[in-house]
Amino acid sequence: MKVVKVLLAFLAVAVCFPLSAQLTQANHDPSPGDMYSMYQCDSVSPGPSGANAVWNFSGLTTHSSIVTNYSCTVSNDWNYPSATHSVGATGFQFYYSSTAGNLKLQGRSVKAGSFYAELMYTTPGICAVYPMNLNTASSILNTSGNLNMLGPLPASGTFTGKSKAVLDGTGTLTLPGAANSFTNVMRVVSSQTISYNASYIGTITLINYDYYAPGIKAPIFTIHTTTATTQLGINTHTMVKRNKDAVAPEPPIDLVSIIENNGSDADFSVFPVPSNTSIHFKSGNPKAASVSLYEVSGRLAGKHALQDGKVSVDVSSYNKEGLYMYTIESSDGQILQRGKIVLSP
Repeated sequence: MKVVKVLLAFLAVAVCFPLSAQLTQANHDPSPGDMYSMYQCDSVSPGPSGANAVWNFSGLTTHSSIVTNYSCTVSNDWNYPSATHSVGATGFQFYYSSTAGNLKLQGRSVKAGSFYAELMYTTPGICAVYPMNLNTASSILNTSGNLNMLGPLPASGTFTGKSKAVLDGTGTLTLPGAANSFTNVMRVVSSQTISYNASYIGTITLINYDYYAPGIKAPIFTIHTTTATTQLGINTHTMVKRNKDAVAPEPPIDLVSIIENNGSDADFSVFPVPSNTSIHFKSGNPKAASVSLYEVSGRLAGKHALQDGKVSVDVSSYNKEGLYMYTIESSDGQILQRGKIVLSP
C-alpha cells in the first residue's frame, strides 16, 4: 500500500460564504465537469418565504434506492446554438447560457404523465440573476421557441410564454438524518407559463423550488412541478429530490493527511498546495473517476470529473486560509484516496 503524507498548516477554519450569502455566477452556474446525485423523496410543501424561514423536512421519506445522477458538459448540440453548457441525466437534459449577470435557459426536457416534449428556445427563459440576494427578482421575460413532442402523440410546433426567477427566502433547512441542518440557505423560485401549438393547442406550467446552501454548488433540495394540458387532458407531475452529497461524510480527523490508494500502487499527486487559484489532482489509478472537496463541516464544496486521471479545480471562490477534505472516488462511489488541503490567502 502506498502512503503519501501532506503536512497542513491549520490556521483558521471559516465557512465558504459570509452570513449574508448570495448567489453569483461563480458559486451557482453549473460548470463542465460538475457532477451531483439526487435521491427521490415523497411530496412535501415548499414551505414559507421571506427572511429567517424554517424549512423542516426532517420527517421526509427518502428513497435512497432511486437516485438520479447529473453531470454538466459543454454543449455541442446544434438544436441549442446559444447554449454553452448542459446539465443532464437519463431522460432529462437542460441547456444553459450564462454571464456575470444572469443564467438563462436555452432548452430543456419536459415530462408530466404521458406528456413528453423537448423545448428549444429562440428567446430564452430566465433561471437566475446575479448577484442574487433575498428578494432579488428578474423581470418577467417573454420566451418563445420550437417544441418537439414525443408523447402522448408525436408532433412538432412552436411555443410562447413568460418566465421569472426570484430568491424568495433565506433561512434554515433540515433534512432527514444526522448533521443535516443547513443554515443561510437560499431558495430560488423559477417559473414559466407556456402556450404551445403542435397539431393542437396546449399549455405547460413549470415551477421550481431550488434550495442552495453555502459551499454547495448544486441544490441541496428541489421541488419541481410540471403541469401540461394535451388533447387527452391535464397531466401534473411533481418531483421532490435531495442532494445525495448534502450529508456529512466520514472525514479524516487528523491534521496530517494520509492518502491511501486502496491497495493500489498507482501514482497520486495534488498540487500546488497551498493555492488560491487552482489545484490540480492527478491519479494513476484506472478506477479514479471524480474528486470531491468538502468543508470541515462535511458539506460538499464541489465534485468534479477526472479526465484521463486528471482535473484542475478552480478554488478562487473558496474560503482562503480554509481547510478542505477531498476524496478520489470510482464511478461506483468507492473512495480510492482521501486527504486534506489548505488554501492560501
